[in-house]
Amino acid sequence: MDNVQFSKSFGFNSYSFKQNRHTDNSGGTRSHHIGVIKKGSAVFVVGDKRYEFGEGDVFYTPIGCRYHSYWSGEQIEYDSYAFRNFICEADNEYGVQKLKLTEVALHALSELDKNREVSSKSVGLLYILLGEALPFMQPTVRDSRREVFLLAQSFIRDNVVFSAKSLARHLRISESGMYALFAQFGTTPVNEKHKIRCEQARELLLTTDKTIDEISGMLGFSSAAYFRKVFLKEFGNTPSEMRKISTKSL
Repeated sequence: MDNVQFSKSFGFNSYSFKQNRHTDNSGGTRSHHIGVIKKGSAVFVVGDKRYEFGEGDVFYTPIGCRYHSYWSGEQIEYDSYAFRNFICEADNEYGVQKLKLTEVALHALSELDKNREVSSKSVGLLYILLGEALPFMQPTVRDSRREVFLLAQSFIRDNVVFSAKSLARHLRISESGMYALFAQFGTTPVNEKHKIRCEQARELLLTTDKTIDEISGMLGFSSAAYFRKVFLKEFGNTPSEMRKISTKSL
């Protein structure tokens, strides 16, 4: 993994808005997250489970987590620290949960809050925070289907052009088994590809000056017109409208 790929596996952001908001992440998140609620409150609904977080709470959501979040308060401020790699003892998995932080972890979080630019120092602080919190975190039962699905998402993210056959071969399952797997997660390989490509496109729109045609070609869409159609369906905004957004929103 080169420096560019490494830096892209992290995302440190701060969000602020003044109205209640619902976020649909039923497609699954593409990173692990540590969230910090500075103002307001949030309810995360994961399947039949409900998690409530308030001002001052620090919490964790795992990669691939499928949830709806409901934010409320006169003023909502929220920091998000996203990361792809999570090394756990005994290869455990962890679900959504509030984190218990030691003084060392709180200091690392305070330093991260001062500068969210991805760097060796900030990444080190993130893993100090995570390492301090990990002994208090409650593991969940491993889900082999979810692991294969996450592997599929990673393959799609890293390969602009691929076939159903090559994806199934990478997952070491039959094509019919692959389609059944995606169905269990409420999607299809094509829909998941569109979701991931649109997420990648949004990042390029907000962080580069590449044209819409260039982005469309980079991400393997058959035409810029088709890219616009898929993007609008995914986000409710055209690529041009998304680019005009001056402040990030959840």
